[in-house]
Amino acid sequence: MPSNVRPAVQVSAGAQHTCAVTTSGAIRCWGANDDRQLDTPFGFGTAIHVSAGFAHSCAVNVQGAVACWGANRYGQSTVPSNLLPAARVEAGYAHAAPH
Repeated sequence: MPSNVRPAVQVSAGAQHTCAVTTSGAIRCWGANDDRQLDTPFGFGTAIHVSAGFAHSCAVNVQGAVACWGANRYGQSTVPSNLLPAARVEAGYAHAAPH
């Protein structure tokens, strides 16, 4: 784990990358970056949850907004504009599901 991740409050591992939420609410990702899955969203705010999928990642901020980044060949990183606020999000192989 990179030193800029500690201390982390939550960690999620994908196929070839891992992401964490730090105690300050920052998202930090490391590992493979073939599909830009390490390029966390700019201006997202304070994160409360992150989930690493196969080659994409998604996160939820304190307002309940969801952001996804990385591979999007199947639309897995496209967040619907009518999505209600979420508390968590789970990224899978080629999908993501908020709850």
